[in-house]
Amino acid sequence: MLSDFWQRHAVRVIHLKLSVCLCLIGFSCTIYAKSEVQWLHPDFAPYHIVTGGHKGLGALDMVESSFVSVMPQFEHTLMTATFSRLLHQIDTTDNACSVTLLKTPEREKYILYSEPYLLVEGSRVIVRREQLPQLQPYFTSADRFDLNAFLATQHFRVGISPGRYYGDDIQPVLNMHERQLVIPAGVAQLTHQLHMLLADPPRLDAVIGLPLEVEYLLKNFHASPESVEMLTVIGEHSFQLAHVGCSQSALGQEVIIQVNARIAAGDWREFTQIMAKYIPPSRRQLFEKVNNDYFSNHQYP
Repeated sequence: MLSDFWQRHAVRVIHLKLSVCLCLIGFSCTIYAKSEVQWLHPDFAPYHIVTGGHKGLGALDMVESSFVSVMPQFEHTLMTATFSRLLHQIDTTDNACSVTLLKTPEREKYILYSEPYLLVEGSRVIVRREQLPQLQPYFTSADRFDLNAFLATQHFRVGISPGRYYGDDIQPVLNMHERQLVIPAGVAQLTHQLHMLLADPPRLDAVIGLPLEVEYLLKNFHASPESVEMLTVIGEHSFQLAHVGCSQSALGQEVIIQVNARIAAGDWREFTQIMAKYIPPSRRQLFEKVNNDYFSNHQYP
């Protein structure tokens, strides 16, 4: 055994001497560490699944992996964070990125954004179906929900997640009625909010989320999707543009250049196909059409 040890040691010494000799006669021997990119994502199933048997298999997990796979020049680290923490990391470090971002003027002050890579379903106001009769005064003739009038009564409490942006028409209304907003603690915030909404008696009157995540969470805790109604708010687009966002740094700029190259090459088709697998059949055709119209014909829904 000692003989085997010394033989192996001798081989390592020979390899080391050979490496030194190659360097001395002019071969390139540059040793460097790859720059690290931290990919941050929230607990945001089924877009990002961070626990359980399907961990890492969410729709945007797949998109994130697709981007990572074409950037071997970087060391990639995947991290889970709340929406607020995610934004803080991008703002205060030089190597943070996320595929889970909507663009806003405020965020553009400290985030480098890619071109849009996908259109996803927009936010909805989620209420208990049994509430609908008492909510009729807040519907327009076009069957859109007047969130401003609803909150202006000061009788209703709505659950939200801090740091999350709910769309260009919903977010300004929420900002005007902060006293009616409830922010549960913890990472899985929408999960807690839905439990509060469906409790007996209810502890919330409404929550705000994306149709796909609400359907997924209801299924996970064995609640019927028929127990809630998803309301479209006045003026809110049915779909919204998703971007990759990175720290405003040289490294962040390098990542965004790589992302934009993929989008320009038509890889939005791959991302659309990934997401389509998670969309219920009843909405899948519209989702695919909306993305094709936008990226092929520049038509925004």
